[in-house]
Amino acid sequence: MLGTWLAEQPADWRSRVEVAALHPFRGTPFAAGYEEMSDPVVETAMAKKRLPVTAALGRGVLSGLAGTAVMTAFQKIIEMPLTGRSDSYAPASFAEKVLPVHPATSQGRKRLNYGTHFALGTLWGSAYGLAAHAGLRGPRAVAAVFSVVYSTDVLLNTALGLYQPSTWSRQDWAVDVVDKLVQAAATGVVYDQALARE
Repeated sequence: MLGTWLAEQPADWRSRVEVAALHPFRGTPFAAGYEEMSDPVVETAMAKKRLPVTAALGRGVLSGLAGTAVMTAFQKIIEMPLTGRSDSYAPASFAEKVLPVHPATSQGRKRLNYGTHFALGTLWGSAYGLAAHAGLRGPRAVAAVFSVVYSTDVLLNTALGLYQPSTWSRQDWAVDVVDKLVQAAATGVVYDQALARE
């Protein structure tokens, strides 16, 4: 279904995806904050506002939860209606693989899915907090966190037998990357804009 949808898109859809990746919040209330983060002067000023590592991690956890909420809204409101895909239960499968939890009902598995989904989101936030504590801020921090956390996510789930990236199409990769990029960028905006108000 994803392949059919993409085949119906204009010939320049790939360039549009690239633009969306560089400016994931264009046309949204987050756009101004993300563009401000891209300013070298603003980015340097933000980098100087370093919190203690515990505070950076705590702020990161909250930012990761918020970033995951933004990604979830993006998926539900924009991505899934366009692609026609159904809900992913990859988070629940991950939890069942690494923890002794096996819900007996579909509702129980749905709760596990959402709980794990947001719990994993805190890892994105924690990684951003550590990057900020190390002096990286703004789009550079988003890029660094995305490259490390996303590659770790794919490798770990592949090792657990939950992902088969060798079978993914280019379209599958595009959807997965854009969704996770929105999550990483939203986490960065929340983290940096919260600090900017201090």
